[in-house]
Amino acid sequence: MLEARKGGSFWGSLWMSASSFAIFVILWLITLPLSLVPPLALIILTILWGWLTYRVMAYDALADYADAGELRAILRIHRWPLLIIGAVSGVMGAAPTVLWLGGALSVIFFPLLAAGSIWLYVLVFVFTGLWFQYYCLTALQKYRAANIAGDPSPQVLPADIN
Repeated sequence: MLEARKGGSFWGSLWMSASSFAIFVILWLITLPLSLVPPLALIILTILWGWLTYRVMAYDALADYADAGELRAILRIHRWPLLIIGAVSGVMGAAPTVLWLGGALSVIFFPLLAAGSIWLYVLVFVFTGLWFQYYCLTALQKYRAANIAGDPSPQVLPADIN
């Protein structure tokens, strides 16, 4: 059982979301000309969405249980795995859009496609939240265990999570 140390707050979450989104928009505008090259557009958008998702979801996952120092340390140590989780979640978030690629049939089956899209969006959102919660809280638990063992600066690597 993890002790809740309340290192985050509602205002911290709001700040993290707003500032991350502002940075995302700026980076998206800067990289917009690269959208003319289809493979680059997909790669860059996946990375940008992954970064935004990881920043917001990881902060919220740790806000109640980690203190401020633990929160910063875990976000720093686990930056790359969290980015990958965010990127995979971002790609999964595009899945409901695929339902609308039916052309004229999309108009005929609109009610069914709308319900299917909403269901998939909710499913992806819930799965993403649970994935971040599980990963971040496991990382926090391992970080605290390493800290209790006497290591002054525990470096719980992503490989140690499994």
